[in-house]
Amino acid sequence: MTSRTTAWLPVGLLLLVAALAVWLNSAVQGVPPRNDGSKRHDPDMLVENFVAKQFGIEGKIRYTLAAQKMVHYPDDDTSQLTAPRFEALEQNAPPVSVTSQTAMLTQKGDEIFLYGDVVMVREATPTTSRITVHTSFMHLIPDSGIAQTDKPLVMEDANTIVNARSMLANNKLQTITLTQVKATYVQKRP
Repeated sequence: MTSRTTAWLPVGLLLLVAALAVWLNSAVQGVPPRNDGSKRHDPDMLVENFVAKQFGIEGKIRYTLAAQKMVHYPDDDTSQLTAPRFEALEQNAPPVSVTSQTAMLTQKGDEIFLYGDVVMVREATPTTSRITVHTSFMHLIPDSGIAQTDKPLVMEDANTIVNARSMLANNKLQTITLTQVKATYVQKRP
């Protein structure tokens, strides 16, 4: 009987180690995941005819963001906008407006990502003509006066049509940087 016990001892120890490994694995896994919906991307607020304005220190409007509809999501604190319109009215810079089909506003509201039929218009100044940009995507950083896209675009002014691969516009500095540019001069008829 001693030889039989000795033969089964390694098998018993192996079963004990396997049972201990299963128990340890379940203990390390922790509490099972909650299915209470806390990880879902459900809206908590819907606003129609949404308008938000930011004022400068002197009390004048710096920029306005409006949309037909705004839907806020609490899980990532973002907002989806339908038919948004952004207008920048900075001092010492020409007025700029941007429209699109949809947009996403980040949690702090300091960045706007516009999608689908994006049209940006920078109004004329005494030294420059009105500029219109058409693209499929644009990223705005309103406090910095930045508008940028890495998608193909068409930019038009009084006499020029420009096709480019990407754009970085800084309205505060009144600069526009384009990549892979093809420009066409169009003489306007009097």
